[in-house]
Amino acid sequence: MHPTHPRRRPWPTVLLLVVTALLVALAAVVVVAPPAGADSLGGAEPSNYQTRVLAVRPAAEGVTVEVVDAGTRLRLHNASGREVVVLDDESEPWLRAGPGQSVTWHDHRAHWEAEEPPAGVRRAPGSAQVAVPRWTISLRTGRHLVDVVGEVRWVPGPSPLPWLAGAALLAMAVVAAGRGRRWLGVLVAALALVVALDLVQLAGAWTGARPPLPGKLLTLGASAAGWVLAALAVRQLLRRRLESGLFQLLLAAGLLVVVSGLGDLGFLFRSQLASSLPDWMVRAAVTGKLGLAAGALAAAALHLRALLAAQARDVGPGPGLEVVPLWDWDEEPPALEPAAATTSSSNLATVLPWPSHRRPGTFDDPDLPGGA
Repeated sequence: MHPTHPRRRPWPTVLLLVVTALLVALAAVVVVAPPAGADSLGGAEPSNYQTRVLAVRPAAEGVTVEVVDAGTRLRLHNASGREVVVLDDESEPWLRAGPGQSVTWHDHRAHWEAEEPPAGVRRAPGSAQVAVPRWTISLRTGRHLVDVVGEVRWVPGPSPLPWLAGAALLAMAVVAAGRGRRWLGVLVAALALVVALDLVQLAGAWTGARPPLPGKLLTLGASAAGWVLAALAVRQLLRRRLESGLFQLLLAAGLLVVVSGLGDLGFLFRSQLASSLPDWMVRAAVTGKLGLAAGALAAAALHLRALLAAQARDVGPGPGLEVVPLWDWDEEPPALEPAAATTSSSNLATVLPWPSHRRPGTFDDPDLPGGA
């Protein structure tokens, strides 16, 4: 039977497109994902381990050490007139900071490095406690030795349930708003808001943590692909090229759901977030991205299903009629007058990979190869 036979429902087609979009998104994440423990798109991975500097003994004038990037790095400020050397585990020179310089580094001694949490955390993960009672890093300034002493605490994060519930409500609101006559504007606005929230969160993360440039470029790839696809989808939808626009929106929303939504779930239930924005604002941005992108994905799938149903029945708008389908998704698309049906094929852009009932080699979308 031909894939677009009138008696066949288009749901398998739409489901295939949605699954394809999500698989493409997952593949993009696998390709650009950094190694475990490395910097994420937001600078540093969120965690529940809080690194603290307790003292510098004996005090060295002009020398200070602080924790940055959500506890993943230490920063030494040398305002003295002498060179300061950071010593490794064997008391050998490892890092130098000249007079008036600042250096930032990752030091395994100031972190909990094991994959398994400490025994106390395993027994009571909901209680704040000390994970590493004491860590020490030695400095040499001139001929004097200085010890930087600190600890690592386990600080449980908030419950993610309220944020996930907010994302679910937001997704349902987008789907409900997408059932009305202004569904096109709803989808465009939802997709634009996802990109805007992603950019805001990214700006806060890069100003709150300073990962190396290669790490930024590597992890930026997946989100940037989602932004480009979103722009292409908006362009097609505003030009009333609904089929190609909805297909591109499925790809963009699927990619943004995985990368900017599911990929940032750790920000919802971790306590240590590397960002210049308040924690509640970061979590609100992640919630908004997840809910809006998921809602846009579902709404686009439903509209694409209705559009394909109309194409399967060989019905569509004629000259001078509005191209936007306004029927209920739970009903069959209304049949138009026979005169209008004769021009249906010329008003639908075909981007699907199977053969069409049109004459071979003819496409109505001028943006596609061979298009009129």
